[in-house]
Amino acid sequence: MRVLLLRRQDRGELASFVDDLGATLPAFGITAVIHDAGWIPEKVNRQIDREISARLREEATDYDLVHAFGYRAAWACAEAFGDREAWLYSAYDAPRTTHPSLVERLNQAQVGIASSAFVRDRLEAAGVLRVETIAPGYLKIDEPRRNAAEVRAYYQLPEEGFLVGASFGLLAANATPEDMGIDALAEAWPSVLTEFPTATLAVLGDGELQGDSIRSLGSIRRGAEFIAACDLWVEAGRDRGASRATLCALAHGVPVLVRDAAGTGELVAPDVSGFVFPADGSLAALLMEALRLDLTREAIGNAGRARFEERYTMKRSSDRQADVYREIAERLG
Repeated sequence: MRVLLLRRQDRGELASFVDDLGATLPAFGITAVIHDAGWIPEKVNRQIDREISARLREEATDYDLVHAFGYRAAWACAEAFGDREAWLYSAYDAPRTTHPSLVERLNQAQVGIASSAFVRDRLEAAGVLRVETIAPGYLKIDEPRRNAAEVRAYYQLPEEGFLVGASFGLLAANATPEDMGIDALAEAWPSVLTEFPTATLAVLGDGELQGDSIRSLGSIRRGAEFIAACDLWVEAGRDRGASRATLCALAHGVPVLVRDAAGTGELVAPDVSGFVFPADGSLAALLMEALRLDLTREAIGNAGRARFEERYTMKRSSDRQADVYREIAERLG
């Protein structure tokens, strides 16, 4: 089976997941080709939809199925293929809008893949049908070449004190630091410094964060190596369906602190394989509690690694994705 993996952006968490999926699907009998459709614009209107539909139908000619990643790519597929062709979509994060026009188009897909129950529930509450949950998975290939001390030296971070990591992420062109919960983390950090004055908060990704003992590292080439060097990884994003950085932390045995109310809360068993916080107001207290508990952090990091191996490997995710492709092909004959 030949599958076209259609994405609008070639950067960010969703793009990296598509890369991992494309690399692992051949082991399950699927020939997958990634198509970077930057030519699909964010805006829509009747003329744009006609032009995009014509090009998309041409691009998909030699494929048995099209898998769209993100809501705008799904909209384009709905316009191009309707409800009788072999296409599906993946929803990595909760939709910014549940306008009836979007719901109508999502319902033309053969199936929708949500990254978490959190995203699935948001879609179903808006009237979207045929949505199932498949955790995105993470391909652990970027093994650290340097130890934690060497990583600190490379990025000119203090030798002593806790290193807490977080990420601005890159979800969409209009994503904001508030979407990623970075504002809540910045507000909580001064309280952390009252008890742990030598701690450093280092934030990856496209954005700048100001404050005492806060470093914005930007987009770095070996992100997994940096994450593996952290004493704690924090995912404070709002409305997040999943988090590749958090999966990376789990894979490397780094204890994580995640927002319980988002899809990222599903990545861990609370206080077993990850720390959780329910709302912005509790973030500072739970950050400090996690840093106080050395043995607990170690135990949670080990449990997180075991949970990753059990649930979130790319092999497991790709296996289920391949099953969905075959189910669609069989149903459509």
